[in-house]
Amino acid sequence: MSDGIVQVAVDSTGKKIDCDELTVNSQTVERQRGTIADPTVAAAIARVVNASPTSEYGLVTRNIPSGTQTIQGIQDAATTGSIVAATTVVGPLAIASRNVITVSIHGTYAGVTFIIEASDDAGTTWYPLQCINNSTGQAGSTWTPGTNGVSSYDAAVGGYTHVRVRATAWTSGTGLVSITGQAFAYDPVVAALSQGLQAPAAVPIGNPVYTAFWDGTNVRVPLLNTSGHLNVIFPSAQAVTNTPATPTATTLNSAASTNTGYAKASAGTLYGIACSNVSASVRYLKLYNKASAPTLASDTPVLVIPIAAASVANFQLGPLGLRFSTGIAYAITGGVADTDTTAIALGDCKMFLSYI
Repeated sequence: MSDGIVQVAVDSTGKKIDCDELTVNSQTVERQRGTIADPTVAAAIARVVNASPTSEYGLVTRNIPSGTQTIQGIQDAATTGSIVAATTVVGPLAIASRNVITVSIHGTYAGVTFIIEASDDAGTTWYPLQCINNSTGQAGSTWTPGTNGVSSYDAAVGGYTHVRVRATAWTSGTGLVSITGQAFAYDPVVAALSQGLQAPAAVPIGNPVYTAFWDGTNVRVPLLNTSGHLNVIFPSAQAVTNTPATPTATTLNSAASTNTGYAKASAGTLYGIACSNVSASVRYLKLYNKASAPTLASDTPVLVIPIAAASVANFQLGPLGLRFSTGIAYAITGGVADTDTTAIALGDCKMFLSYI
């Protein structure tokens, strides 16, 4: 018997209700089809099928195809081993189609250090794998869990084919290691900042870092005392004061020469320059990193400042100034060339230098 229909109230259009025929308790019955349908489009209906439909329209609900995972990931790649020597290797574990690994260690052991490594060419080449310690949030690839330590480490491994644990140190006992490959969305924990370098002879309190001070001439290294407090040690001849150093001034009224000379015969910092020129021609103030008067024919200036005719040049070099590592020397000549030896006239220029 085929599917049937039920005649609704008779009218001129002959509207009908369609039914499916099926067997219920050995009885042949007609069951009215239940659908979710658009009120105006005949083809726009929703249906339930037990396989992928040949065509889809409207809303279709069907079974989940085999192999599709919904909410939870999978953890089906794993290996275990024991660290019993300084050269023990646990693995390698193939992690194709896995994006996260977890490494754990426990047991009765001492003096164990190991590195977690990954390979992208099926185990030919190995690279340190950056992991997160799940107990501390510390990032790294080499770990020393301590005597009988219980620790686990997570890492993203997208692009790698294999992973392993390789011991680099061991004293005694057995460290039980497990490596598990997983496939699920993974948002790594932000790693803790690495500990800074400890200052020489410092007491390791908290996370000490290497600190130094500049006293104007030498680098001074602070030390921590036995109570963990910071001691700043200055040379015995140096007074500790909050008063900044006072700049020294050098002035020069030009002679009928090249006016070679020096302001400071040792390292110094230049902070201000002023120079006037009352002549009708350009004059050139030249500064040298030298502890004595320059030799114009051979010395090279570090700075050449043209002073226009009947004008004044004024330069402030800011809080850091201009550093001269050997000395501060100068000359005033009539030509711009580094080796120019043209003398200027008496009283052409007046120079002022401010330095420490």
